[in-house]
Amino acid sequence: MQHAPGGPPKQEVPSPLRNPAFRNLLAISVTVALGFGLVIPVLPNYARSFGVSLAAIGLVFFVFGLTRFAFGLVGGLVVDRFGDRFSVIAGLLIVSASSYAAGLSASFPQLVAARGFGGAGSALFIAGLMNRIIRTIEPAAMGRATGQFRSSFLVGIGIGPFFGGVIAKYFGDAAPFHFYATGLLIATVIAFVVMRGQAVDADAERKSPLESLRAAAPLLREPRYVLALGATFVGWWVLSGPTQTLGPIFAKEELDFSDDAIGLAITMLAIGEVLVLLIAGRAADRYGRKAVLAPSLALTAVAVALLGQVEGAPWTYFPLMIAVGGGVA
Repeated sequence: MQHAPGGPPKQEVPSPLRNPAFRNLLAISVTVALGFGLVIPVLPNYARSFGVSLAAIGLVFFVFGLTRFAFGLVGGLVVDRFGDRFSVIAGLLIVSASSYAAGLSASFPQLVAARGFGGAGSALFIAGLMNRIIRTIEPAAMGRATGQFRSSFLVGIGIGPFFGGVIAKYFGDAAPFHFYATGLLIATVIAFVVMRGQAVDADAERKSPLESLRAAAPLLREPRYVLALGATFVGWWVLSGPTQTLGPIFAKEELDFSDDAIGLAITMLAIGEVLVLLIAGRAADRYGRKAVLAPSLALTAVAVALLGQVEGAPWTYFPLMIAVGGGVA
């Protein structure tokens, strides 16, 4: 128990993990992330199998992100009108249907359409789940809850690629999509059961998406915030571009990696993130964000540049992926 100067004793807030409702939400998160990880190492080469260019393969990832962003703007409205449980379940069912459709695609346009449909469902799922977390966890514990939620998702994404590569090796590149879709149905059942009841504060102030954007506008005049946004953009570009989009194609066509080896390489990326996340927060608090950010970006740049130079020593691809993951984290 802590005592505030000149005030009453301050009760220490327990860990969010002691809250059964929060643990249930983490179970949903891990299940979804594990399935998502299954398709990461196979999606680029699966798209390549339709005989399209590298630029066209990028379209598969772009359309998913575009629809996810667009529907993210209205996800809160869906939660307000129908509830977070409805939003989560609807989102999971949409992504499940889109994943089955992706695995059954007979042409590249069908694959693009399926991924776009999945982006919309992903936005609804995230909006509903985050709303329930906010309603479940005390504000004083929200920082820990956010970190634990991210870690749970990272665990799933870290494990998934290895199994996705193994599944693709023995059952074909379309198989991970079917496994992913089935896993989402399992997550839907979990959500249906554990999200009973509506954790909604009827007196809470609600803002429209436009009002929320206006409220956030002053942040764009803060240089440190803009720098943080830029660093975040670079990190996600590295993850979605050189490593997860072009990386599997390079590994298969230039390094002659099997599907399971590609999956293992993507898992190395997540391992690097986990290892650094364990110390990055403490280092940032002790030495400052800038002192941590600069070497992290430098490490990422060097590791990504070296990834394209490993034809003579393919085994170095794996430690370099760990380095990229660590730099991005």
